[in-house]
Amino acid sequence: MRHLDPNATLRLTDGDFTITEIAGSMYTLRNINTGEYRNIHISDIVPRLTEPAPRVASDPRQLENIPDDDRDELLFWGGHLNEMNTGRKDLSETDAPVNPNYDPGTVKLEQRVERKSEELTALGRKVSPSTLYRKRKKYLDGGLAALIDNRSIRTESPLDKADERWVAALRQVIAEAANESTRTAAGLLAIARRRLKEQYPGQVIAVGSRATQYRQFNYIANGKYTTGTSKRRQERIATPRRPFGDTRKYAPGQVVEIDSTTLDAPVLDEEGNVQRPILTIMVDVCTGSIVAHSFRLVAATSMDHAFLLAQAMTPRRLRPGANQAWRMMARRFPWAELVSFEERNKLDEQRPFIVPAAITVDHGTDYTGTTFESACAKFGVDLLYAAPATGTDKPHVERAFRTIKDGFVQYIAAFTGGSPDNRGRMDGKYPLLDLITLDLLFDEWVARVYQNRPSDSLIDPFHPSVSLSPNEMYAACFNLKGKPPVPIDTIDYIELLPTYERTVTANGIQYNNRFYDSLGLHKLRIAPKKVDVNGRPDNKVEFRANPYDVRAIWVRDPDGGWIEAIWRHDGVTSEPHSTAIAAEARRIVAASDTRRDDHYYEDLTLEILSQTDASITAQSKARTRAAAALKLAEAAGTPFHTPALTAAAPTAADPATPDDLNPDEVPYFEGEEL
Repeated sequence: MRHLDPNATLRLTDGDFTITEIAGSMYTLRNINTGEYRNIHISDIVPRLTEPAPRVASDPRQLENIPDDDRDELLFWGGHLNEMNTGRKDLSETDAPVNPNYDPGTVKLEQRVERKSEELTALGRKVSPSTLYRKRKKYLDGGLAALIDNRSIRTESPLDKADERWVAALRQVIAEAANESTRTAAGLLAIARRRLKEQYPGQVIAVGSRATQYRQFNYIANGKYTTGTSKRRQERIATPRRPFGDTRKYAPGQVVEIDSTTLDAPVLDEEGNVQRPILTIMVDVCTGSIVAHSFRLVAATSMDHAFLLAQAMTPRRLRPGANQAWRMMARRFPWAELVSFEERNKLDEQRPFIVPAAITVDHGTDYTGTTFESACAKFGVDLLYAAPATGTDKPHVERAFRTIKDGFVQYIAAFTGGSPDNRGRMDGKYPLLDLITLDLLFDEWVARVYQNRPSDSLIDPFHPSVSLSPNEMYAACFNLKGKPPVPIDTIDYIELLPTYERTVTANGIQYNNRFYDSLGLHKLRIAPKKVDVNGRPDNKVEFRANPYDVRAIWVRDPDGGWIEAIWRHDGVTSEPHSTAIAAEARRIVAASDTRRDDHYYEDLTLEILSQTDASITAQSKARTRAAAALKLAEAAGTPFHTPALTAAAPTAADPATPDDLNPDEVPYFEGEEL
């Protein structure tokens, strides 16, 4: 125990003082040089001491780390030192009799020490009185922990006895391997030995045995993933070399993070080809909610991000055509365990409506100086730019991708495992979803599973063992938002959809091999023809389309507003067996070996017609030669044999020649009617 000596001079940082009065925790001090008095609390004295009181060099927590044999040894010494000091080995037994040989009331300390030295020597432990004095002082100052032999718990580094030149070369090779392809430990050790010879030619430098080199390599490379995957090394390099601060936000929408990743589950595109979709999501930092998402087969553009912003600022029930799209999926997949329409509306009411106040983005061209940036400026959303190649600036969205992979993607039948090492043999035996179906199923999973599952990242600061779900966190923080957000109207939502241009024909507008038409488009069909600045026809009109809702598109009306054009075959999806027929058609196409590209069929058509043309040309030449031969025969008065129509066909031994044929009786090939 440390004490302040009231009779000693207190040497503080602002002068030397003597203690004149003590009243509880308050001290009255007098400055020796100026004679000034001051009252000061004990808690203010200790930090201002120029020479702090000596600390006891013992750590009681070390008693939990030492081996059992060493702990028994300490208890042995503790019992004997207690007996030497008090006459009892166990201080808790206050009723036990005092050993008269070590009674401090009748036996002096010197005699007790001598007797204990003799007793321990008789037990086979030769201990001198000076050793007992030293152990007794340590025991009185720090208890059993002060008796621990630090040599037994001292850890020795594999580099302690290594040559500094060898260690420097090994560290340099390991540091350079961070940005290179993965090599084995044996290969890196060989490179370090060769570099050592190049740097110190003619010198013999001890590098130790092979086992010693591996121990030194593992010690230096620990935590650097030197022989692991390159991806893990790059993630470690990107990790900031500083303590992580608290990024918790307590207002929904205060900060939202956006990022994209390639999904580990292939889908079918519009042409039936297999591709891997790209998922882009917005994640609220405060609640962990997924406020918007989109799937693309190519890299996301600024228009796609603007569509995400439209999703975030519009509840699902207010999005044009949202309920119709969900009903369409329910009709197409009656076997899917989807909730009822009423339960779906209830889930939508519980789902957080979060309007972003700031969005953290990276430095991609799809974020800077684009449609997305303009849309954010229109609705007062700030953009926060993350540091280049620093994933820790957007940790919440990166963690959300991991949750999506483990909680949703791996349950898709066509899941690819996430890496070539985990990928099985697919062989086309698993059904593939299209992009629209994947989007609707993912939205269903987010509403039913993700938003209601407790997350370890959403905890009560005062009760860390209590985890909250994103919906629960939103309910707990809703009142901190201040002003409740208001959804954008239908016009603003449509204006944030991707933009396209097409010509209005008699069949309507063709988009993605689908035709859309409406009575409102009639005035665009009969509108006067327009030309561009170069005099070329330019009759295209602007329209907006939701890539995940094929039911309708919205065409800009020249008089203002938008014209909703419905897909001509929208009712097909509600016909009986429509889904089964479409699936069977895709199966037949996939199993067919007669499918070729357009060039193949064009070449085949030309080949068929060219064969017909050759036959017609040969017959025409034969008739021409026969007519010429007949004229010559008539001019010379030579009889010319004309075969009868009923004559038998010539045999192989007597083949007919052009001279034997009557040109008027040669049958002319006119083809067959199909």
